[in-house]
Amino acid sequence: MKRIVSLLLLLSFCLALSACGTSHTHTWTEASCTAPKHCEECGETEGEPLGHAWIEATYTAPKTCSRCGLTEGAPLPETEAPEPETEAPEPETEAPEPETEAPQPETEEISTESEPVELDIDTFMGLVIEAFDGKEGVTAEVECIGKTIYLHMTIDRIAAAAQKVMDDKETYLDKWHEILEGPRKMSESFKDLLGQYGLGEYDFELWLMSDEKPDFVLVEFLNGRMVRSVIE
Repeated sequence: MKRIVSLLLLLSFCLALSACGTSHTHTWTEASCTAPKHCEECGETEGEPLGHAWIEATYTAPKTCSRCGLTEGAPLPETEAPEPETEAPEPETEAPEPETEAPQPETEEISTESEPVELDIDTFMGLVIEAFDGKEGVTAEVECIGKTIYLHMTIDRIAAAAQKVMDDKETYLDKWHEILEGPRKMSESFKDLLGQYGLGEYDFELWLMSDEKPDFVLVEFLNGRMVRSVIE
């Protein structure tokens, strides 16, 4: 009988221990750098240690764990520290002078106006003949009477145009005026050239001649102004 009671007591004690194990509430301590999460009462663990979170050494502090504050080694030696920016090399004070101080050109030797070229009247007339006479469809003669230079020109296309106008003025008169603009500008230009060559006291007359009637003047320009025309 005693043996049965003892057995029942033993079973009751084991049952009590079993009940205690299933109802235990852990008191956890969070994991640290070197220890996992664990119960303070029963020592049960969970997970792994966190490990150190190192911050590299500086010139004022050694290598340090940001979690637990553990240090390792020593601060970096001061001899390896970079020079502060305030001690940067000074700029070269002997830099080349700015371009604005470069030597100025000798403007006194540069002439903005070309020297006037003077010609005698015979040389000028020779240049006029050389420019026009013998060119395709052009015959030219030049002479000087008093203070007037006369250029007599027979231009095939102008003579032909004049004939068309005389035959049918209503159709060709406007075109005729357009054709005459070229010779008018030429007459004006020759008057300007006389001034440039020191012959400004001379007038310049351009006569456009007929190719069929000798000495028949179709149009006359004086210094760029038309003064006579047989076609109007």
